[in-house]
Amino acid sequence: MSSLFSRAYVKAVAAQLGFRSSIPDVDDDSVDLILQGRGLSSGIRNPQIEVQLKCTSKNTGNNEHLKFVLPIKNYNDLRGDGVLCPRYQRFLFLEWVSSLFLSHSCPALC
Repeated sequence: MSSLFSRAYVKAVAAQLGFRSSIPDVDDDSVDLILQGRGLSSGIRNPQIEVQLKCTSKNTGNNEHLKFVLPIKNYNDLRGDGVLCPRYQRFLFLEWVSSLFLSHSCPALC
């Protein structure tokens, strides 16, 4: 569920900035989402970035820093040489009580 929430959040922010988003058919290169701009006033025609998403509610760090253990494969895929598009890692840290995250009732749906 958290991966879907993370994707929805990044897609919503990107859409607000005028970027389109797509999901690769296969995730074998640590890319979860591709963001593409069109008609932007930058000097680059149709800019594109590739993003790996991580979402967690567990902070193993302290109050000042979020700590997340990233597998070395993901790290190497993101920093790889010779990639056409810039690659970024985005973390979404959620503090929630799962029972309060989503609620619904028949009266609310009617």
